[in-house]
Amino acid sequence: MHISLDSALGRQRRLNSVGESVFQIAPNAAAGYSLRSLTGGDPAVVRVRRESDNAERDFNASGVSSGELVNWVNQQITPPLDLRELTATGRDGPIIDAAAAYSLRNLSDSYTGNVVDVRRSSDDATRSFTAAEIADGTLTDWVNTDVSFSAGNDFFSATGVVVINATPTAFDATSAGGTFDVRAGGQNYVGAGASEVTVNFTVSNFSSSQSIALEAWTPDGSGTYVTAGTITGNGAYTFTFDVTEDGTGSIFRFRGTGLTSGDTVSVSGLSLSWTKASGHVSQWYDQSTTAGTPNANHAVQTDAAKQPKIVDAGSLVTGGIDFDGVNYGLEFDEESVITNMDDFSSFTVAKSNTTSGTKIALAVSDDTPNASRWYSPILIGGNFTFGYGTSATAVSLGTADTNEHLFSSIAGSTTAEAWKDGTSGGSVSSVTTAPSIVSGINLGGSNNALLWNGSIKEIILYNTDQSDNRTAIEANIGEVYGIAGIPAYDDTVNGFVESWYDQSGNDNDATQLTASYQPKIVDAGVLVTGGILSDGAGTFLELDSTLSISDECDIFFTGIATASDWTGLQRSPYGFSTNSDYPRFNDDSFRYTISSSDSGTIDYNSGFTIGAGTPFLYNFNRDVSDSVGAQINGTAQTNRVTLTGTHQISQLFRRGTNTSQVWDGTMSEMIFYPSDQSANRPAIEANINNQYDIY
Repeated sequence: MHISLDSALGRQRRLNSVGESVFQIAPNAAAGYSLRSLTGGDPAVVRVRRESDNAERDFNASGVSSGELVNWVNQQITPPLDLRELTATGRDGPIIDAAAAYSLRNLSDSYTGNVVDVRRSSDDATRSFTAAEIADGTLTDWVNTDVSFSAGNDFFSATGVVVINATPTAFDATSAGGTFDVRAGGQNYVGAGASEVTVNFTVSNFSSSQSIALEAWTPDGSGTYVTAGTITGNGAYTFTFDVTEDGTGSIFRFRGTGLTSGDTVSVSGLSLSWTKASGHVSQWYDQSTTAGTPNANHAVQTDAAKQPKIVDAGSLVTGGIDFDGVNYGLEFDEESVITNMDDFSSFTVAKSNTTSGTKIALAVSDDTPNASRWYSPILIGGNFTFGYGTSATAVSLGTADTNEHLFSSIAGSTTAEAWKDGTSGGSVSSVTTAPSIVSGINLGGSNNALLWNGSIKEIILYNTDQSDNRTAIEANIGEVYGIAGIPAYDDTVNGFVESWYDQSGNDNDATQLTASYQPKIVDAGVLVTGGILSDGAGTFLELDSTLSISDECDIFFTGIATASDWTGLQRSPYGFSTNSDYPRFNDDSFRYTISSSDSGTIDYNSGFTIGAGTPFLYNFNRDVSDSVGAQINGTAQTNRVTLTGTHQISQLFRRGTNTSQVWDGTMSEMIFYPSDQSANRPAIEANINNQYDIY
């Protein structure tokens, strides 16, 4: 039975605690590589590169078995404004400075300032809010604060018959058709921006032949009235009705029927209150810094009629900030942000409310009137599109929908490219003559009035080409917002081995610095079963120093092969870079070839066959008499040959530069002894088998 690596490692830690590790059984190895401890302690066993952002980190044996490694690979918790440049030792260089950054979350762990200024539609009050106050409901509660007005001398419109006095209010059928409008002083109409209004009043002098109705402006703003309630007799009344911000007249009115000349009805104690208002963004704060100094390129809209919403009819907008597709959005001091549009990168989390028309979420324009240079994204012709240049040369980013997406755009000196949810839509030639000063940067609109109808959650702009850091930025955004297509979103990130550490004490680590040649330890978010995975095409590790093993030796390795039929194949678990010394699985059996000056070329065929998915423990050994043989799954092979010469080992998972002899499968453990381990061999094999349940 084959058991999981996690549970096996846990069991081995118990064995180690009583002194039964491999190197306690048989010390003085030339090199030893494993993801468990071979020493009885908790050594560093592997250095891993996370594909999402190319960050690197060392892990001890306990970190592999506990799940710490997998969690680290799958998480990208570094916010974009804390991201650092890559160096030879990982992401530990200088902070990558953005030109401007807008979000309703904190884009840096150190940022604690306000993220938006909001105008409350019910009374035009304005207040600043932090990301925490948005998340915990403080913003929504403030927008929905109950706003009340009581009747006063200036409460009703001057055109009506009613005048508010200390005595009950009356109106008759001879004035304005028996109607009057209700307003608050200084307001265009009562309940501006509210979705729910409550009216309280008391009626007296009412006759059964009369009919008085309270009519409310229709929520769709069509200009008609609907009846909110009808007065049926004397007494106190409370009517509640829904409204919208739309409309230019009074929000509600009383209309009487059945009144004759001289009839009066008294209305007293009139008061109004409303909640569930809308909140409009007057300023979106720039969180970016340069060398630690805030850039303060805040995006502002001073015209109340053009301000996008963050709270709509009492509820927080789920997609971030909502742009209505009718009015311009937010603008900022672009001349201090964009110095050259040939080195410009943008990352936008946006959601469209429509799949038709032509709409732009982010537009950057030069000094030429109505000539936008940069669109990201555009909704045009039923597609999401990226456009760049004076002619808006475009590449398709896929069929338009109303889901939330991450749109990334990068312009270098020769080309500009765009991605949707991490997938490239293609590239276009960039404009090498782009001006150094631009005249307009608009969030949610453009100077061509192609205004975004949808929401924007986050926009980050760089005045640099961020090709090397794009996936790192996308990984954090994708994980935070759950954007499908970004591996961090569903914990399907790959982890690659940069170094497999030698536990023998000789510091002969197996390393691969070229990313495309690194084998995997985490595959699509899951720890590789069976150790470290080599793809059979090109992934391998180089030893820091060539192992030169003369005369006696014992070599143990255990793994799982991928190919089900090895006929005509040659796969080398390890080898020498000049191809003179290597083991190989060839034509369904394991062979070992050594070429040396004193022995010539000798080919040892163990006769051991291998099948796909079956774990094996192989031991190649040579004793003092140069007799060479093998132990396979604890059983000695009967055929042995005489073999002289020196073993040269410099690579794991590959023989030299021969790409047809790259190991195809996993390798759990590889231990090299420069001596005959006949006496210790049964205990070593028992320890390895106990760890991995091979046979």
